[in-house]
This record gives sequence, C-alpha cells and structure tokens, in this order.
Amino acid sequence: MGKPVTIYQDGAEEAIPTIDYQHQMVHEGHHFTASQYISLAAASAVNVLITAPTTDEYHFTAEIAVDAVAVVTWSMTPGYDATGSTAISSYNNNENSSETSALTHRYGGIYASSGALLETWLAGSSSGNTGQRITMGGALGQRHEWILLPSSIHLLRVVAGAATCQTVVRMYYYKD
Repeated sequence: MGKPVTIYQDGAEEAIPTIDYQHQMVHEGHHFTASQYISLAAASAVNVLITAPTTDEYHFTAEIAVDAVAVVTWSMTPGYDATGSTAISSYNNNENSSETSALTHRYGGIYASSGALLETWLAGSSSGNTGQRITMGGALGQRHEWILLPSSIHLLRVVAGAATCQTVVRMYYYKD
C-alpha cells in the first residue's frame, strides 16, 4: 500500500485532473523528439539506425510522412555499417529540462541486411494521394510502442517506389 497523497480537484468541474503517462514523461523531462527530412531518388532508400544505451529502456514510436509510394520496414539487429552516416539531433520535449537522450539515431551509412524484420508498411499512394503519414506504434503510441532493450540496435528503412519521394521521419521516445 502506498503513502497518502493530496489530490486536488479542478475548481470548475470538481473533477480530478489526470494526464497520460507519456505526457507525464514530458513534464518530468524524460521525453524526446527527433526528426529528419530526406529527399529520395526513385528506387533509392534511406536507413535510420537507432541504438539504445547500455543502461536504459526506451519506449519508442515513429511517424513517417511521404509524398509518393514507399515501403517502410522496422527491424532489429540489422546488418549495417554506420560509416558515412549523419547523426540526427534529439530534443527534450520539456525545454526546462537539461536531460539529454542517451538513445542515438543516425541516417545514411551502408546497408547490408534488415536483420530480424519486425514490421513492414506501404506508405503513399499510386493514385496521387500526397502527404500521407503512417505511424508506427498506433495513436499516441499507446497500442504498439516498441520498448527498446538496453544495447539493442534497430533500423527504420524507407525505400522509395518508382518516383522521387520526399520523406520525413519523426521519432518520439521516453526512458522509463
């Protein structure tokens, strides 16, 4: 049994205000965002490598927006060489917090294999539907977020179809 706490009610509604856990992580300074814009030539790919630190578990979701047909895959322990890759900056969603993310992400590098394929999506539309966005992890990440184990390595790969593809990869995560 826990210790007694004071619970304040909203004066107008006489309700107990609550926020979801991810929102609480923002307030505590443990929630991060990272994003990258990439212009892909037809039939080319971009690889985003996500490496978890040795000590912490991270709860991870991603969102991919494309303006043409693309195939997106999410895998674990890929065959990947980070040579020539570029770091993607992360930002704490609480600007009052000085905490930085120990989770790293890079794009580019040399792709050899996907490793253990976890998810695959078809993004975009051949009928000209532009600006389509897909979310890995479900609405607000509450359904299918991935809990990245310490020292795990994952790959988010976007492969353009027959046309050039403007792509934005957005990552959201918090440590528990």
